[in-house]
Order: sequence, then C-alpha cells, then structure tokens
Amino acid sequence: MNNARSAEPRLVDLAWAARHPPGDVLAALGSTPAGLASASAAENLAHYGPNVLDTSKVTTLDILVRQLRNPLLILLLSAAGVSAATGDVTDGIIVATIVMLGIGLGLVNEYRSEVAVAALHDNIDRDALVWRDGTQRRVDVRDLVPGNVIDVRVGDVIPADVRRLFAEGARVVAVATCASPASSPSSTGPRPTPALRSPS
Repeated sequence: MNNARSAEPRLVDLAWAARHPPGDVLAALGSTPAGLASASAAENLAHYGPNVLDTSKVTTLDILVRQLRNPLLILLLSAAGVSAATGDVTDGIIVATIVMLGIGLGLVNEYRSEVAVAALHDNIDRDALVWRDGTQRRVDVRDLVPGNVIDVRVGDVIPADVRRLFAEGARVVAVATCASPASSPSSTGPRPTPALRSPS
C-alpha cells in the first residue's frame, strides 16, 4: 500500500515511460506495484480531473460552416451567381436551389450522425480492474488517475495511456501514465527490465 507520498506525482510522457524501468515509472507517479491508496487516488482525481477525452459538442452552426466550406458547393454557387448575373436567372435559381437542398440534407444527416455518436458514447459503461489499497477492485475508467496499477485481461479495452509492468500468460499489469496529448507514442519499445512481482 502507498500510504506516504514523498512527492506529488507528475504526468509521465509515454516515450519516457517506455525507456525507463517499471519501478522508476511507478516512483515518478507516486505509486507502488500494489497500486495507489484510495486517498492518493482521490487527490490525483481532484488534481488532474477525470480520465476522459476532451470532446466539444458540435452545434448546427459548426456543421453548417463545414458544409459551406465544400469547394464544390462554392463552385456551384459561384456558377449560379454568374449565370444569374449574365441574364440566365432561371438557371441560376435552379442551381442555387439544388445546392441549398444539398446543404440542407447534408446538415440534417451530419447532425443526426453526431447526435447518434454522442448517445452511443454516453451509454457505454466502461470499467477497469485496478489495484487500490493493495486489493483489486473495479472502477469507472473516468476515475483512473496517474499511478493506478491496472490489471488487463484478454478482451479488455486498454483504458488509458499505460506502461506495462509485467505479464503473466494472457494477463498484463500496467500503470496508468495519462500522458499529455502533445506526446506521441514511442516507436522504441521498452527496454528489457527485471519483472515486478504480482501484488497478489
């Protein structure tokens, strides 16, 4: 159990975590192979916030602007304007009407898609098996924090940016690093290190 913390844990870049031994990564995150104490996890959650991707709600205006940026639509509207300006008003009106109908249909379809994706995302319950206070428990992935030791099994979704600590058969134990969005995955794999032992 991690009752005392010598220093406040920091976010760890994935590339850095891949190049350093698991023990160093755990120490940098203020954790141990037995995971975080509940109090430490609560402090980290308050400090770093939930483990969620930043998503901005798409508005109808955003979708309309995307629709109007289509070069083909701009070309057709320009052609309609030229046609109307040169005396062929009927053709200009017909082309402009078809373009507006296309924009309207695209707007409706894209808005429905955005709403459906948001509804699916909100309805999916995800949890992870973590070590807290030296025992395993399931927690919502939104409550994962840097330093959580996560037990990943076959079929599980990796719930955060992690550094593998050790593997036993089809089971992998990893620590959440919660790397910053600016970091990129390292093409260099982790160096061979002495395996940590399972907390169990």
